Amino acid sequence: MGLFGSGRQKSRTAGGKTIIAAGCQFRGEITQIEGDLMVDGAFEGVIESAFDLAVGVNGHVKGLVKANHIVVTGVLEGKVVCDHLEILSSGKFIGELVAGDMSIERGAKFIGRSHEVTESGMIVAFDEEEKRTIIQSPETIEKLVEEVAEKPKHLRTIEPVDESSTEQSTDEQKHSA
Repeated sequence: MGLFGSGRQKSRTAGGKTIIAAGCQFRGEITQIEGDLMVDGAFEGVIESAFDLAVGVNGHVKGLVKANHIVVTGVLEGKVVCDHLEILSSGKFIGELVAGDMSIERGAKFIGRSHEVTESGMIVAFDEEEKRTIIQSPETIEKLVEEVAEKPKHLRTIEPVDESSTEQSTDEQKHSA
């Protein structure tokens, strides 16, 4: 699993990759990007792209994010909309997710809510007022993250099931019966 899915074929023409390197901090709005985005530094604000997003091990993205395929090895916080979200073992997601597909590796963290895109599709667009507020006020992002962190009891951190222990438990149940 590469950060930009090097094994996958691109169905659209893309520009070069944009990188926010480790140690860099950026706040604002990224909407006119013509290629994949890699964040290994800190970004706060709005990202709207038809391409892929990778949040590197040192990366921290906070705000509203809409992208095609997102791979997280760092931290991603906020409201996220994508076709596919991958949270790798060192990754952490905190927030609200609308995705067609999601995978979480062992050791990764998912804290928040997820909504599946139905077969009939769901058109999700960020409200312009919400985007403006996020860009102008970092306190709004903090509030969003706090709201998600104060989750109801039925929402919790979800970690992958260890299939080998499940098989072992099933075998133990067969022998004890």
